[in-house]
Amino acid sequence: MQKSFSKNIHSIKFLVSNKVYFTIIILAITIIILFSPIIPITYTTKVPHEYIEQYYEEVPVKVIRRTEWNVTWYAVTGDFKFITEIGKSKFPACFSYDWGYSRNIFNGEEFVGFMATAIIKVRERHPIWINLTGDDGCELYLNGSRFLCTSFYSGYKTEFARVTLEPGVYLLTLYYYNSRGGYACVSFSADSEVLEWTDLEYRRQLVQRTVTEYEYENVTSTINILSYLLGYRP
Repeated sequence: MQKSFSKNIHSIKFLVSNKVYFTIIILAITIIILFSPIIPITYTTKVPHEYIEQYYEEVPVKVIRRTEWNVTWYAVTGDFKFITEIGKSKFPACFSYDWGYSRNIFNGEEFVGFMATAIIKVRERHPIWINLTGDDGCELYLNGSRFLCTSFYSGYKTEFARVTLEPGVYLLTLYYYNSRGGYACVSFSADSEVLEWTDLEYRRQLVQRTVTEYEYENVTSTINILSYLLGYRP
């Protein structure tokens, strides 16, 4: 009888053990089923799309301006009058030309002269110096009014002036004549502060920027059974 009881106990343990294993297996399968993404769901979402936009715009740029003379050369008469144009050139802001003999001035011409124009800019109101030298003679005009003049008949001569100008841009016009041959020279100088300045200039530049736009698209994904039963949607 004791042997039979032991056998029954052993059978019960076996059944209990198998039931536990079976329960664990069922529980594992259930978890896998509940949490595995197996249910397809289609929904609408906003999807970003990026592209590069290019366009031109006027951009302010700081530009350094410097005075420069635009020179037009002429043949001249003996009484200091221009006859015909014979060429063009440029002079720097301040210059000093000592040609010596007059035929060295421009292309071997003996009786020549020029008209030169330039811009200066006064930024603050205070006195400035302007100096002019010429042989035979020259005249300097400031905004159309004669400002300095060397004698046309006394040979080499220097004139200078100390003048106070209001802030602004001024046009200089210089006339030079060598009508009698012989020695020839001309020079001009002024305070450097009116011969260089900074301006704002608007220039067309290519601008690039990244633009993001959103479009609605249908997207299909999968969710697990538990999420589906709980009402979760992407």
